[in-house]
This record gives sequence, structure tokens and C-alpha cells, in this order.
Amino acid sequence: MSMAKVGPSIEASGVSKIYGAGTAAAVEAVSTVSFTVPQGQFVAILGPSGCGKSTLLMMVGGLEAVSSGNIIVAGEPMTGPRTSIGVMFQDPTLLPWKSALDNVLFPVRVLKRRIEDYREAAHDLLQQVGLDGFEHKRPLELSGGMRQRVAICRTLVYDPDVLLMDEPFSALDAISRDEMNELLLDLWQQFTKTALFVTHSIREAVLLADRVLVMTKRPATIVEDLAVPFARPRSMALGENREFNEICRHLRERIEESHGRSRALRAGATAWRRGGKVSVEIPGAAPLASILAISPSLRRVRPIVLPIVTAAAALLLWQFAAVQLHIPSVILPTPIEIARELWLALPVLIEQATPTALDTLLAFAAAALLGIGLAVVLTYSPLLRDTLYPNLVFFQLVPKVALAPLFVIWLGFGSPARVAFATFISFFPVVIAAAVGFAGTDPAALRLCRSLTASEWQCFLLVRFPFALPAIFSGFKVAMTMAVVGVIIGEFISSQAGLGHYILNAGSRLNTADVFAALAVLSGLGVALYGAVALAEFGVRRVYGRH
Repeated sequence: MSMAKVGPSIEASGVSKIYGAGTAAAVEAVSTVSFTVPQGQFVAILGPSGCGKSTLLMMVGGLEAVSSGNIIVAGEPMTGPRTSIGVMFQDPTLLPWKSALDNVLFPVRVLKRRIEDYREAAHDLLQQVGLDGFEHKRPLELSGGMRQRVAICRTLVYDPDVLLMDEPFSALDAISRDEMNELLLDLWQQFTKTALFVTHSIREAVLLADRVLVMTKRPATIVEDLAVPFARPRSMALGENREFNEICRHLRERIEESHGRSRALRAGATAWRRGGKVSVEIPGAAPLASILAISPSLRRVRPIVLPIVTAAAALLLWQFAAVQLHIPSVILPTPIEIARELWLALPVLIEQATPTALDTLLAFAAAALLGIGLAVVLTYSPLLRDTLYPNLVFFQLVPKVALAPLFVIWLGFGSPARVAFATFISFFPVVIAAAVGFAGTDPAALRLCRSLTASEWQCFLLVRFPFALPAIFSGFKVAMTMAVVGVIIGEFISSQAGLGHYILNAGSRLNTADVFAALAVLSGLGVALYGAVALAEFGVRRVYGRH
């Protein structure tokens, strides 16, 4: 796959952008901007923060509509994002569940091209930017500079004709920023794309660009179009050049003039901010810390060992208290008596647990499908969201147990009534958690999708749904617990079988040990179903990690 095509030109004529046009709160961000970018040229847009640089870039990329004027790329007016334009945002915008390699290949997947045709190019790009051996690392395992390198590779892998870069290195420290500038110089000199680069760093603009467009404060317009005279290839050593520093000084003065500031005012406004850290050394603290330190192997098993040890200690205390205080078995049997009863009644309890488990699974499945379906509708319909979501929150506060007899009246004394009631009370955690998860999707990730011309379905499937998975599975875990509770309540009211019926029957016989035995089986069933949800969460996350 060739990656050396020359990009088309960009033409902007009288472009303006007004947010909230026609209202009292209208804000003009960009005013009558005109410029052209010849094929294969690197142009920097320079100006201080908040002057409209990013807005202009997003209009060129089709991610913001122009209020007036027009933008033409490759001879065609911009009406929306294009696959021929690659956008690199201020944040790396890496998908956290994907590896570095899968993040690089993400545009290929969105564009529905064959992954295998681009895998070698992705590996080569990662190697060129110094990430050989980090292909399978997740974003959390990479430094800020590494994440930006992955973002550069992602922008280049599908070979767009135009590169739009919105202050991609602004969040990096000075050393990392210099490294990224040098890397970008090398890559651009290799691929020679048409590029628009937004920055508020004067030295960065002069180092990277063939031309620098200087923008005024908002409403932004271009006050100078400066050609950078230095030949390519370039290196960071250019920063020591006298002419380089003269150009930087000229650009700084031009920006200050356009913002109504003078050098004297800037010098007079300089203030010093001092700070420091106070360290207090406590004698003997280091040896104590080493004693209390937990080894990594022990830390891994602690979540398993501590609950077991705590439960065992509680059972021992229970046994001791019941024996020493001579508590009657009908009030509080000892754990040994409960274990004996559990062993004797286990076959019957397993038989009774079967209908309880089946009804619970049916209720949970129905609640999951209905809850996620409604959450999707709420996400994409503001009208329904404003209408229904407050009512859903209100119903969360209603004591739903009081509604159980209504389901018996409506559906009779059978499994349908129990399943419907359990579905009803377990539905709300799913829909609320899923709606919150979908709404909490990283806007930058959705913007990345749209810059790649992804459909709404692709945005949902590839970004919104995976981002919401933690919230959805949190809702699932609560819903599974609520489904068990709902089925048991239904069995209390209208059943001749199941663990709920068994508990009622044992209680009527004052066989408290049998009640506790049934509760032990019910607890085991609940833990097993909860564990199944947790296992499904692990499996789904692994699947999405590969896509």
C-alpha cells in the first residue's frame, strides 16, 4: 500500500462561524477568514488559546458547519467529514479497551476495509515512531508521548490526503513535545501530505510549517500569512538559528499587536509564583513501612482470602455464642445444626432451587433486553429522554414489593406472574445504568468516529456501547440480585414450588434450621448467578478488546 500520495489543496473564502446565531447570546468565533493551502504544503495556524483556531480547523474537516463563506477541498465544497481527511485532535483519543495496534487499525475498521491489508503498514508505522514491542499495550500502559505516537500512526495508516492537527502536543512536557515535533518532521517529510496544524507555540509553528497564518483574538481573522524561508529537511537544531529566532520574535510582536498588547505591558505583568514541598522524616517509619508492606502475590489473593477468613470467623463466633448463651434452636440454631439439616435436605433443596433459578434467568433476560432497548431510545431521542427519564428515577423510589399482589391479580398464580414481577423490579437498574453509560461516552471518541464518516450505528457499536459496558454490567449485577428477590417474593405469594415456597413451609413448621439451610442454598444460587454476570462481563470485554 502506497502512502506517498500528494494531498489536494484547501481553499477557504470568507469563512465565518457564529455560535447561537440569531440569539442574544450569539458568539462570533471566526470572522471572514480566507486562505489557500497548495498541494503538499504544511501550514500552521498560530494564535493564543481561545481565538478560534480549533473552530476553523473543525470547519475545514467538516466537523463544524460554516455560518457563511465556503471551504473547498480537492475542488469540492465541504459539507461534512471525508475519508480523504485525517484529523488528529488535542487529546490522543485512544479507545481504552484496545491495544496500541488495534487503535491504529481503528479507522480501517470504521471504513470497512480489510484489516489484514493494513496490518503490516500499522506495524511499520509503530516501529517508525519507536513503539516496536508496545503493539499489544493498552493506553493506560503508555506514557502521554507514546499515546500521541499511536494517534499519529492511526491518522496515517489509512493514507488520507489531508492531515488536520489540532494542537496535538499541547498537553506534553517540553522534552516530550520536542521529541514529537522531531518525529512529525520526519514523518511529514516522508509522506508529504497537505497539512493544517493548529498551535499556540510560535517556535513549533516556525519549525514545522512552510507557512504560518497568524490569527487575531475572537472573532478571529488572519492578520498575517508568513512564508517560512527554511529548506527541508529540518531538525530541532534549527531552533538555534538567528533568523529562526528573528522570525519567532516578529510573530510574537504581531500576535501582541493584534491582541492590543505591548511588550512593555507583557513585561510589567510578569509575576513570580513560588512553591515547594515540605518533607517530614519520622524516625523508624521506613522499617515500619517495610513490615506492613504487602507482597504482590499476597495482594492478588487478598480479595479471595479475606472474605473467607472473615466468614469463617463469624461462623465460629456464632457457634460459640449460641452454645454459651443456650439459645434455643428454634430461635437461632448453631452453624453445625444448620449444616446437618442442609446435608439431609440437600436433594430436595436442589430440586426446589431449579424453578427459582429458571424464573430468575427469564426475568433477568427480559429486564436486560427491555432495559438496554429503552436506554438506546432515551440516548437518541431527547424528547423521550426528557419525558421518561425523570419518571424512571421516580419509580426507583417506589416500594415495589407492595405491587406484587397486582401481578397475581393480572397474571394469576403461576410462573408468568413471578417472572413479570421480577422483570419489573430488575428492569430499572438496567435502564438507568445503561442510559448513564451511553450518555457518558467520551465525546472525543464519538467525534473521532464522525471524522471517519462513521454511521450512527457504527458509532454506537464501536464506541458508545463499549464505553457503556462497565455501567451496563454494574446495572446487570444489581438487576440479577433484584431478579432473585423478585422471584422469591413471587414464590412467597403465589407458588407451590421453589425456594421461597420451601422457606415459608419450613417457617410454618418452626424448623428454623431448615429455613437457614434453604437460605444457604439461595445465597449460593445468588452468588452463582452474580458470578455468571461477572464472567460474561470479562468475556465481552475480551471480545471488544479484539475489535
